[in-house]
Amino acid sequence: MNPIYFGTSEMPLFGTYYLPQANLTRSTGVVLCYPMGEEYMWMHRAYRQLATLFTRAGFHVLRFDYYGCGDSGGESEEADINQWLEDISTAIDEIKDSSALAKVSLVGFRLGATLSALAGSERNDVDSIVLWDPVVSGKDYVEELLKMHQEWAENNLPDPNFASKNNGCIEIMGFPLTSRLGSGLEGINLLNIEKQIANKIYMIESGKMKTNGLLNHHLKSLTKAFDFRHIPGSKNWTESPGLDPLSVPSEILQSIVSWTTEASL
Repeated sequence: MNPIYFGTSEMPLFGTYYLPQANLTRSTGVVLCYPMGEEYMWMHRAYRQLATLFTRAGFHVLRFDYYGCGDSGGESEEADINQWLEDISTAIDEIKDSSALAKVSLVGFRLGATLSALAGSERNDVDSIVLWDPVVSGKDYVEELLKMHQEWAENNLPDPNFASKNNGCIEIMGFPLTSRLGSGLEGINLLNIEKQIANKIYMIESGKMKTNGLLNHHLKSLTKAFDFRHIPGSKNWTESPGLDPLSVPSEILQSIVSWTTEASL
């Protein structure tokens, strides 16, 4: 496990690079794409364990923070969807250069899955992709975030009607939602992707998702091979607001590694 900075000196990205622990090195490098805000905090432990499982299976792995997030450069108010898509592309180039591998697999949860799909549609070197409870409609997602914050505020704040808002920036569960980020999110819809996003797609549903049947049909048209599984194991984000971390969904993590291993052969 090697902490690294990559990208440009003006906009550095922080990541953690994992070398394979197995004797056999897979021909595909794995990039883990985080969700945003509170879901990032909830999934951080799971992503660390997922990275370790991948290395034991023989994969090079890179997990990283988008610009304006975590330990990467920039302020949280600079968060921008288009920049995050560029960051994923930069991470793909980084793992390919570091591992000398030609193929890449993207793995993302919630918004991280959605951004992975969008980034994959702009490249031709993403061999496989795992979409775990992807956000289908960014507009619906923003509404879910606002609802989740309101429910949390009603249960935890003396004045639930108090909202932190400054210069067009709304605070949601301690994270800023700027007008630019909100606009970028609302412009996202997975059903509007027209290009192939990867040679193979694995979609996991672990909670309630809207229009998943329609999404499945659409994704099948954007790939050579599509697999879908419903694996219960995580909370429904929109019904369980709060600041407690998720228990690690081990069955889902194992399923992701097993599928990616098979897809890399």
